[in-house]
Amino acid sequence: MVDCKYLQGVRFVAKPLKLIYQTKQNNKMKNKTEQIAKVKKVRKINEVYFVKNDILFNFQRDTDNSKIGNMIQVWFIPMEWVRAGKMLDDSKVCFDCQHGQSKDKTCYVRDGVSNLGLLSKTRKFTRIQSKLTEYSQEIENNILEMCTNEKVRFGAYGEPILLGEDLVRKITAVSSGWTGYTHQWMRKESIWARHYFMASVEGKFMNATAKKLGFRTFFVGETDEVDHITCPASAEAGKKTKCDKCTLCSGIDGKGKTSIKILPH
Repeated sequence: MVDCKYLQGVRFVAKPLKLIYQTKQNNKMKNKTEQIAKVKKVRKINEVYFVKNDILFNFQRDTDNSKIGNMIQVWFIPMEWVRAGKMLDDSKVCFDCQHGQSKDKTCYVRDGVSNLGLLSKTRKFTRIQSKLTEYSQEIENNILEMCTNEKVRFGAYGEPILLGEDLVRKITAVSSGWTGYTHQWMRKESIWARHYFMASVEGKFMNATAKKLGFRTFFVGETDEVDHITCPASAEAGKKTKCDKCTLCSGIDGKGKTSIKILPH
């Protein structure tokens, strides 16, 4: 006969072995789930682009601008350029800016290496014209996902008011900070921009006028006005920081309260 104690012992040992096996399986599933969740969490969208009103909008993550730092940048490029594969009239994205190519031709982006970079970007989209799509809800979702908890620079080239108030409001709501500048602050339909962008001004009259409209100003040139502080990322301030660390240039709803000044650059 088999000893009952022996059988009891077998049952006693077998049960924990089954539990151990199940525990290992559960841990494997848990680890796999955590790994999938981790992958989803660290997913990064590096670029989003779309076409609206015959303008190419390009959100790009990477930047080699030593003054700006790590910020998502927004570019506005006329589709006329993309179709031609070269840079033409810029009034579609720069309006009547005095630094535009139809006026003074003094835009710092349209000079040297920056200008070559803009041309290279234009030709990149020329090569992939067939992949360019119109603005959609899916594209908006991708933009917001891309900008969540990130710093955003509105207007690496072109006027940020082209994005419209609704999208700018949504982006700033999810971002961890932003910078933005507009030369179109005097337009009645652009008054909303004071909440998010600085009014780019040159001269005391423009500065005073923009402030009366409720804008904080970004004064380019010499000024002795006491309510302006020197841009901390500028050469004259000793490059104390970068734009992604500062984000003072973010309108009246942003981080700063005073206006900013910088020497011509």
